[in-house]
Amino acid sequence: ACQHPALGQRGRAVGKVEIAGRQRQHRAVAGHDLRRQPLVTPRLWLYPLETSDASELWTAVESCRSYLEPWLPWVPFQAAPEASHQYAEASMHDWDFGRAVRFAIRERPSRRLLGVVSVENLQHLHLSGELGYWLRRDAAGRGLMTEAADAVLLMVDPIKQRRHELEPRVHDLTE
Repeated sequence: ACQHPALGQRGRAVGKVEIAGRQRQHRAVAGHDLRRQPLVTPRLWLYPLETSDASELWTAVESCRSYLEPWLPWVPFQAAPEASHQYAEASMHDWDFGRAVRFAIRERPSRRLLGVVSVENLQHLHLSGELGYWLRRDAAGRGLMTEAADAVLLMVDPIKQRRHELEPRVHDLTE
């Protein structure tokens, strides 16, 4: 179960959606509100990715580069710590402009960065986006990504009225 008492209270309105013949207010939660009060699951904290995460992001990718490379085309381009900083900065801008929401997955209670879960290519008109994720190798196989993805999907679709399509890769070993 995902806990986030601020959902629906601190967000900014981004439009109205038609659901089952009724209009409802659709809200996007501002990243700064989640920084103060992240998405919380039984084993994880999910914080909006920010530039302050860049160093740990670099360390996490470096720790399992060969494990991630076959699945993620961007890994070879993360050739220096500055690339992680640029990615984190772009993530903040994408959130602010409603293009994507990306979360640093942090283990409770250690706060160690385990990976990233995101909804990319947000299409507000069509109420659609693409789930993206990666998890460092030593955190795989424990259901953590399922827990993180469930929390993010609940945040972007709190009334559970939209269809979610996932296209996992055949040899996806993140779980």
